Amino acid sequence: MDAIHDAMPFLFSPGRPTHEQIENSEIGRTHHENWSEYIRWELDWNDSGWRAWIRAYKVVLAYPYLRKLDVTASIINIRKSMLDTFPDSAEQWREQEIKVRDKKPRKRSPNTEERLLILEKKIATMSFEIQDLKCQINQ
Repeated sequence: MDAIHDAMPFLFSPGRPTHEQIENSEIGRTHHENWSEYIRWELDWNDSGWRAWIRAYKVVLAYPYLRKLDVTASIINIRKSMLDTFPDSAEQWREQEIKVRDKKPRKRSPNTEERLLILEKKIATMSFEIQDLKCQINQ
Protein backbone atom coordinates (compact mmCIF):
# COMPACT_ATOMS: atom_id res chain seq x y z
CA MET A 1 0.00 0.00 0.00
CA ASP A 2 2.89 2.36 0.70
CA ALA A 3 4.17 1.94 -2.86
CA ILE A 4 0.73 2.59 -4.31
CA HIS A 5 0.25 5.56 -1.99
CA ASP A 6 3.59 7.05 -3.03
CA ALA A 7 3.08 6.43 -6.77
CA MET A 8 -0.62 7.31 -7.03
CA PRO A 9 -1.71 9.41 -4.04
CA PHE A 10 -4.83 10.52 -5.92
CA LEU A 11 -6.29 7.03 -5.36
CA PHE A 12 -6.47 7.85 -1.65
CA SER A 13 -8.43 11.06 -2.14
CA PRO A 14 -12.21 11.26 -2.24
CA GLY A 15 -13.81 11.26 -5.68
CA ARG A 16 -12.79 9.76 -8.98
CA PRO A 17 -9.32 10.30 -10.39
CA THR A 18 -9.15 12.61 -13.38
CA HIS A 19 -8.36 11.33 -16.85
CA GLU A 20 -5.02 13.13 -16.69
CA GLN A 21 -4.10 11.52 -13.35
CA ILE A 22 -4.91 8.07 -14.72
CA GLU A 23 -3.08 8.65 -18.00
CA ASN A 24 0.08 9.93 -16.27
CA SER A 25 0.24 7.16 -13.67
CA GLU A 26 0.99 3.47 -13.50
CA ILE A 27 -2.65 2.89 -14.41
CA GLY A 28 -2.22 4.56 -17.79
CA ARG A 29 1.23 3.06 -18.36
CA THR A 30 -0.26 -0.41 -17.95
CA HIS A 31 -2.94 0.49 -20.51
CA HIS A 32 -5.89 0.47 -18.12
CA GLU A 33 -8.59 3.03 -18.67
CA ASN A 34 -9.66 3.49 -15.05
CA TRP A 35 -8.50 2.77 -11.52
CA SER A 36 -11.13 0.09 -10.96
CA GLU A 37 -9.85 -1.92 -13.92
CA TYR A 38 -6.27 -1.49 -12.70
CA ILE A 39 -7.16 -2.69 -9.21
CA ARG A 40 -8.95 -5.74 -10.60
CA TRP A 41 -6.32 -6.82 -13.12
CA GLU A 42 -3.02 -5.63 -11.68
CA LEU A 43 -3.67 -5.98 -7.96
CA ASP A 44 -6.22 -8.81 -8.12
CA TRP A 45 -8.64 -6.97 -5.82
CA ASN A 46 -12.28 -6.06 -6.23
CA ASP A 47 -13.65 -2.58 -5.57
CA SER A 48 -15.02 -3.34 -2.11
CA GLY A 49 -11.78 -5.05 -1.07
CA TRP A 50 -9.84 -2.02 -2.26
CA ARG A 51 -12.07 0.35 -0.30
CA ALA A 52 -11.63 -1.78 2.85
CA TRP A 53 -7.84 -1.72 2.43
CA ILE A 54 -7.90 2.05 1.88
CA ARG A 55 -9.88 2.60 5.10
CA ALA A 56 -7.47 0.41 7.06
CA TYR A 57 -4.42 2.01 5.45
CA LYS A 58 -5.58 5.48 6.47
CA VAL A 59 -5.87 4.23 10.05
CA VAL A 60 -2.35 2.75 9.83
CA LEU A 61 -1.03 6.12 8.60
CA ALA A 62 -2.65 7.78 11.62
CA TYR A 63 -1.45 5.07 14.05
CA PRO A 64 1.94 3.80 12.78
CA TYR A 65 2.33 1.27 15.63
CA LEU A 66 -0.20 -0.91 13.76
CA ARG A 67 2.51 -1.76 11.20
CA LYS A 68 4.30 -3.79 13.86
CA LEU A 69 1.20 -5.72 14.94
CA ASP A 70 -0.04 -8.83 13.21
CA VAL A 71 -3.49 -7.49 12.34
CA THR A 72 -5.53 -7.58 9.16
CA ALA A 73 -7.26 -4.72 7.40
CA SER A 74 -10.55 -6.26 8.44
CA ILE A 75 -9.63 -6.25 12.14
CA ILE A 76 -8.44 -2.64 11.93
CA ASN A 77 -11.68 -1.55 10.26
CA ILE A 78 -13.84 -3.45 12.74
CA ARG A 79 -12.02 -1.95 15.72
CA LYS A 80 -12.19 1.54 14.19
CA SER A 81 -15.95 1.26 13.78
CA MET A 82 -16.50 -0.24 17.25
CA LEU A 83 -14.39 2.06 19.40
CA ASP A 84 -15.19 5.59 20.46
CA THR A 85 -11.49 6.36 20.74
CA PHE A 86 -8.91 4.38 18.81
CA PRO A 87 -5.92 3.11 20.83
CA ASP A 88 -2.88 5.40 20.63
CA SER A 89 -0.31 2.67 21.25
CA ALA A 90 0.31 -1.05 20.81
CA GLU A 91 -0.18 -1.48 24.55
CA GLN A 92 -3.60 0.19 24.43
CA TRP A 93 -4.45 -1.95 21.36
CA ARG A 94 -3.64 -5.14 23.30
CA GLU A 95 -5.71 -3.94 26.26
CA GLN A 96 -8.66 -3.35 23.89
CA GLU A 97 -8.15 -6.82 22.38
CA ILE A 98 -8.40 -8.38 25.82
CA LYS A 99 -11.56 -6.39 26.62
CA VAL A 100 -13.17 -7.35 23.31
CA ARG A 101 -12.21 -11.00 23.74
CA ASP A 102 -13.59 -11.07 27.30
CA LYS A 103 -16.90 -9.56 26.13
CA LYS A 104 -17.41 -12.15 23.39
CA PRO A 105 -19.52 -15.06 24.54
CA ARG A 106 -17.70 -18.32 23.88
CA LYS A 107 -20.70 -20.29 22.70
CA ARG A 108 -20.79 -22.96 20.09
CA SER A 109 -23.59 -22.89 17.62
CA PRO A 110 -26.04 -25.82 17.69
CA ASN A 111 -24.61 -26.97 14.38
CA THR A 112 -21.13 -27.10 15.92
CA GLU A 113 -22.41 -29.06 18.92
CA GLU A 114 -24.12 -31.50 16.58
CA ARG A 115 -20.99 -31.97 14.50
CA LEU A 116 -18.92 -32.47 17.64
CA LEU A 117 -21.21 -35.28 18.83
CA ILE A 118 -21.08 -36.96 15.41
CA LEU A 119 -17.29 -36.79 15.32
CA GLU A 120 -16.99 -38.10 18.87
CA LYS A 121 -19.16 -41.09 17.90
CA LYS A 122 -17.00 -41.72 14.84
CA ILE A 123 -13.86 -41.62 16.97
CA ALA A 124 -15.35 -44.10 19.42
CA THR A 125 -16.38 -46.42 16.56
CA MET A 126 -12.96 -46.21 14.96
CA SER A 127 -11.25 -46.86 18.30
CA PHE A 128 -13.24 -50.11 18.62
CA GLU A 129 -12.30 -51.04 15.05
CA ILE A 130 -8.63 -50.38 15.77
CA GLN A 131 -8.77 -52.53 18.90
CA ASP A 132 -10.51 -55.28 16.94
CA LEU A 133 -7.86 -55.19 14.20
CA LYS A 134 -5.05 -55.26 16.78
CA CYS A 135 -6.63 -58.37 18.32
CA GLN A 136 -6.86 -60.04 14.88
CA ILE A 137 -3.19 -59.26 14.17
CA ASN A 138 -2.06 -60.67 17.52
CA GLN A 139 -3.93 -63.97 17.03
